[in-house]
Amino acid sequence: MTKNKNLIKILVILIISIFTLNAAYSAGGLNVVLANQNPDPVAPGNFVELNVKISNSGNVGIQNAKIIFIENNNFQIAKGKDSSKELGIIPAYSSLDSATSYVMAKFLVEVAPNTPLGENPVEFSLETSEGTYSYEFDITVQDANPTLVVNDFKINTVEAGKSEKLIIEIENTNTITLNNVILSLGFETVENSALSTLNGASQKVISTLNPNEKKTIEFDILVSPDAESKPYLLPVNFDYEDTLGNSFNETVYGSVKVYSKPLPLVKLDAQDIYTKGKGKFTLAVSNPGTSTVKGTQIEILPSEDYTIIGGNFQYVGDLNPDDFQTVQMNIYLNNAEKATLLTKITYLDSYNNKNEEIVEIPLKIYTTKELTDFGIEIPKTSTQSYVGYFLTIVTLIIGFYVGRRYEKKKAKK
Repeated sequence: MTKNKNLIKILVILIISIFTLNAAYSAGGLNVVLANQNPDPVAPGNFVELNVKISNSGNVGIQNAKIIFIENNNFQIAKGKDSSKELGIIPAYSSLDSATSYVMAKFLVEVAPNTPLGENPVEFSLETSEGTYSYEFDITVQDANPTLVVNDFKINTVEAGKSEKLIIEIENTNTITLNNVILSLGFETVENSALSTLNGASQKVISTLNPNEKKTIEFDILVSPDAESKPYLLPVNFDYEDTLGNSFNETVYGSVKVYSKPLPLVKLDAQDIYTKGKGKFTLAVSNPGTSTVKGTQIEILPSEDYTIIGGNFQYVGDLNPDDFQTVQMNIYLNNAEKATLLTKITYLDSYNNKNEEIVEIPLKIYTTKELTDFGIEIPKTSTQSYVGYFLTIVTLIIGFYVGRRYEKKKAKK
């Protein structure tokens, strides 16, 4: 009897051992891998789809399988989605390369905005009839395109040949720290090399810029003395790295307004009368400044010194730097002692602002003696002209009678 009891115990132990080995072999056949993440990498603050592949290399199917996503500070199941998936049976030999009976479990996961860049772990728990198992996988987190924001690009209008301070404020609006931020001003691409630095380098370095941190950078900008009055585009180049050492660069453009007050000049160029009487006057209109003078108009205003006969209003047009043109008008001088030509010049500057100026131009008036000394012909007055005509007629009449008497005397002989 005792032997029988011992035999029964041995058989029970053998049966239990067989089932235990079979169960262990089956559980040991589990193969759980992270098939992929989409997107890869994922940026902080975004969603990522995790596809987990579960297969069984054992010779017995694994019953009642269930996989659970374990949330942590960096990864949370998206709202409205389940953190667990019922898998049912994991078929035997489903790990073979040719097998198609493996099981896929998909989880939509939200990545926390402050998740560190790099490899961050996620954990899954797999429950089966044989036991519970844990699996950990790394998720690649990387800000795909971190950017810098320029909040302010401020500089006063600069006169050619002068300098002004440029203030640039940048901000890191990303959820990650940016390192080795290099800000460079692209003077080499500015038209006609109109801009440069007054002193110091055209480059500034910020070693670290934390999330939501702002920095202000200043440069002293010098404008070339020959720079035209107009806005100039100044490139601002940024080079920086994320916490993984990945390099990024971008370029933004700011505008530097250069303005020099226009300097149109109106001067007397020539006149053909220097005392009372009618004459032609020539004015020279020039632009010796660096600003373009646009739509220039010349108007001779009325005065007691003269009477305008013709050419009181004339359109000159645009005058580029160093350009000049002449205009002519016919004027009768009323004053033999002095005369000032009242001239109004109207024009637009390079920014289309309208300007008007009254220019008083003294005319050259000389006495009779001065005209004689200078060898300038004295214009005849109306009285002088009538006397001349009378004397000419009298001379002709006398000549006629003298000629006739001479002819009669000659005929008698």
